[in-house]
Amino acid sequence: MTIVPVMAKDPSPPNPHTHTIVFLHGRGDNAVSLQTASWFDVWDVRDFASLEDLQTEGLREVVPEICDLLAREAAALGGRYDRVVLAGISMGAATGAHVLFNLDILAAAGGRLGAFIGFSGRCPFSGRSLTEMRKTLGLGDAPSHDNVIRKTPMLLEHCVDDPVVTKEWMMSSGF
Repeated sequence: MTIVPVMAKDPSPPNPHTHTIVFLHGRGDNAVSLQTASWFDVWDVRDFASLEDLQTEGLREVVPEICDLLAREAAALGGRYDRVVLAGISMGAATGAHVLFNLDILAAAGGRLGAFIGFSGRCPFSGRSLTEMRKTLGLGDAPSHDNVIRKTPMLLEHCVDDPVVTKEWMMSSGF
Protein backbone atom coordinates (compact mmCIF):
# COMPACT_ATOMS: atom_id res chain seq x y z
CA MET A 1 0.00 0.00 0.00
CA THR A 2 1.38 3.37 -0.99
CA ILE A 3 0.71 6.05 1.60
CA VAL A 4 3.16 8.69 0.39
CA PRO A 5 1.38 11.00 -2.07
CA VAL A 6 3.62 12.30 -4.83
CA MET A 7 3.16 15.59 -6.65
CA ALA A 8 5.67 15.84 -9.49
CA LYS A 9 6.60 18.62 -11.88
CA ASP A 10 8.73 17.64 -14.85
CA PRO A 11 11.05 20.20 -16.46
CA SER A 12 9.57 22.14 -19.35
CA PRO A 13 10.80 21.03 -22.78
CA PRO A 14 13.49 21.19 -24.04
CA ASN A 15 15.11 21.15 -20.57
CA PRO A 16 16.28 17.69 -19.48
CA HIS A 17 15.59 16.17 -16.07
CA THR A 18 18.97 16.55 -14.35
CA HIS A 19 18.12 16.74 -10.63
CA THR A 20 15.25 15.93 -8.27
CA ILE A 21 14.18 17.55 -5.01
CA VAL A 22 11.89 15.51 -2.79
CA PHE A 23 10.29 17.97 -0.35
CA LEU A 24 8.35 16.57 2.60
CA HIS A 25 5.60 18.83 3.94
CA GLY A 26 5.00 19.72 7.56
CA ARG A 27 2.09 18.67 9.74
CA GLY A 28 -1.18 19.95 8.37
CA ASP A 29 0.29 21.70 5.34
CA ASN A 30 -2.37 21.61 2.65
CA ALA A 31 -3.81 18.28 3.77
CA VAL A 32 -6.48 18.36 1.07
CA SER A 33 -4.09 18.43 -1.87
CA LEU A 34 -1.44 16.25 -0.26
CA GLN A 35 -3.99 13.71 1.05
CA THR A 36 -2.26 13.29 4.40
CA ALA A 37 -2.01 15.66 7.33
CA SER A 38 1.06 14.17 8.97
CA TRP A 39 3.82 11.63 8.41
CA PHE A 40 3.46 10.12 11.89
CA ASP A 41 1.38 10.70 15.00
CA VAL A 42 2.49 12.95 17.83
CA TRP A 43 0.63 12.63 21.10
CA ASP A 44 1.67 15.96 22.66
CA VAL A 45 3.52 18.76 20.82
CA ARG A 46 4.65 20.13 24.20
CA ASP A 47 6.33 16.78 24.97
CA PHE A 48 7.46 14.98 21.83
CA ALA A 49 8.75 12.03 23.89
CA SER A 50 5.24 11.27 25.16
CA LEU A 51 3.91 8.01 23.68
CA GLU A 52 6.78 7.70 21.21
CA ASP A 53 5.43 4.35 20.03
CA LEU A 54 2.86 6.31 18.01
CA GLN A 55 5.70 8.05 16.17
CA THR A 56 7.45 4.73 15.61
CA GLU A 57 4.44 3.21 13.88
CA GLY A 58 4.08 6.03 11.36
CA LEU A 59 7.79 6.35 10.64
CA ARG A 60 8.03 2.59 10.17
CA GLU A 61 5.42 2.90 7.41
CA VAL A 62 6.66 5.97 5.52
CA VAL A 63 10.47 5.71 5.76
CA PRO A 64 10.73 2.66 3.43
CA GLU A 65 8.37 4.27 0.92
CA ILE A 66 10.41 7.46 0.81
CA CYS A 67 13.62 5.42 0.47
CA ASP A 68 11.99 3.66 -2.52
CA LEU A 69 10.97 7.01 -4.01
CA LEU A 70 14.56 8.26 -3.72
CA ALA A 71 15.80 5.06 -5.41
CA ARG A 72 13.35 5.53 -8.30
CA GLU A 73 14.44 9.14 -8.75
CA ALA A 74 18.12 8.16 -8.69
CA ALA A 75 17.40 5.44 -11.28
CA ALA A 76 15.71 8.03 -13.52
CA LEU A 77 18.93 10.06 -13.25
CA GLY A 78 21.19 7.19 -14.30
CA GLY A 79 21.79 5.94 -10.75
CA ARG A 80 22.99 9.37 -9.62
CA TYR A 81 21.86 9.70 -5.99
CA ASP A 82 24.11 12.76 -5.80
CA ARG A 83 21.53 14.52 -7.99
CA VAL A 84 18.68 13.80 -5.59
CA VAL A 85 18.02 16.23 -2.73
CA LEU A 86 15.83 15.34 0.25
CA ALA A 87 14.25 18.32 2.01
CA GLY A 88 11.54 18.84 4.59
CA ILE A 89 9.92 21.36 6.85
CA SER A 90 8.79 20.69 10.42
CA MET A 91 7.45 17.12 10.58
CA GLY A 92 8.74 16.60 7.03
CA ALA A 93 12.27 17.42 8.25
CA ALA A 94 11.83 15.00 11.15
CA THR A 95 10.69 12.29 8.75
CA GLY A 96 13.52 13.12 6.34
CA ALA A 97 16.06 12.72 9.13
CA HIS A 98 14.90 9.15 9.72
CA VAL A 99 14.93 8.47 5.99
CA LEU A 100 18.56 9.59 5.96
CA PHE A 101 19.34 7.45 9.04
CA ASN A 102 17.97 4.36 7.28
CA LEU A 103 19.09 4.99 3.69
CA ASP A 104 21.74 2.71 2.25
CA ILE A 105 23.39 4.00 -0.92
CA LEU A 106 26.15 1.82 -2.28
CA ALA A 107 29.57 3.39 -2.71
CA ALA A 108 29.35 2.56 -6.42
CA ALA A 109 26.30 4.86 -6.60
CA GLY A 110 28.14 7.69 -4.84
CA GLY A 111 27.31 6.69 -1.28
CA ARG A 112 25.34 9.88 -0.62
CA LEU A 113 22.45 12.11 -1.57
CA GLY A 114 22.94 15.45 -3.28
CA ALA A 115 21.92 17.07 0.01
CA PHE A 116 19.59 16.93 2.99
CA ILE A 117 17.85 20.19 3.87
CA GLY A 118 15.78 20.49 7.04
CA PHE A 119 13.74 23.53 8.06
CA SER A 120 12.26 23.94 11.55
CA GLY A 121 12.65 20.24 12.29
CA ARG A 122 13.41 18.02 15.20
CA CYS A 123 14.78 14.52 15.61
CA PRO A 124 12.29 11.93 16.86
CA PHE A 125 13.86 9.68 19.50
CA SER A 126 16.51 12.27 20.28
CA GLY A 127 19.11 11.34 22.84
CA ARG A 128 19.45 7.86 21.37
CA SER A 129 22.34 6.63 19.29
CA LEU A 130 21.96 5.97 15.58
CA THR A 131 21.93 2.23 16.30
CA GLU A 132 19.21 2.69 18.93
CA MET A 133 17.08 4.82 16.60
CA ARG A 134 17.39 2.24 13.83
CA LYS A 135 16.49 -0.50 16.31
CA THR A 136 13.44 1.50 17.42
CA LEU A 137 12.07 1.57 13.86
CA GLY A 138 13.09 -2.03 13.27
CA LEU A 139 13.45 -1.76 9.50
CA GLY A 140 15.00 -4.94 8.16
CA ASP A 141 17.13 -3.26 5.51
CA ALA A 142 18.70 -0.49 7.62
CA PRO A 143 22.42 -0.11 6.94
CA SER A 144 24.98 -1.14 9.53
CA HIS A 145 27.11 1.94 8.82
CA ASP A 146 26.72 5.72 8.83
CA ASN A 147 28.33 6.44 5.44
CA VAL A 148 25.30 8.14 3.88
CA ILE A 149 24.89 10.43 6.89
CA ARG A 150 28.58 11.36 6.96
CA LYS A 151 28.87 11.96 3.20
CA THR A 152 25.62 13.80 2.47
CA PRO A 153 25.89 17.61 2.64
CA MET A 154 23.32 19.04 5.06
CA LEU A 155 21.70 22.37 5.78
CA LEU A 156 19.59 22.62 8.93
CA GLU A 157 17.74 25.88 9.54
CA HIS A 158 15.35 26.98 12.25
CA CYS A 159 13.46 30.19 12.96
CA VAL A 160 13.76 31.69 16.43
CA ASP A 161 10.01 32.16 16.92
CA ASP A 162 8.63 28.73 15.95
CA PRO A 163 5.72 28.18 18.39
CA VAL A 164 5.71 24.37 18.12
CA VAL A 165 9.33 23.23 17.81
CA THR A 166 11.21 25.90 19.72
CA LYS A 167 14.80 26.72 18.92
CA GLU A 168 15.83 25.47 22.37
CA TRP A 169 14.03 22.15 21.93
CA MET A 170 15.53 21.65 18.49
CA MET A 171 19.05 22.37 19.75
CA SER A 172 18.67 20.07 22.76
CA SER A 173 17.37 17.24 20.56
CA GLY A 174 20.66 16.92 18.71
CA PHE A 175 19.16 17.94 15.39
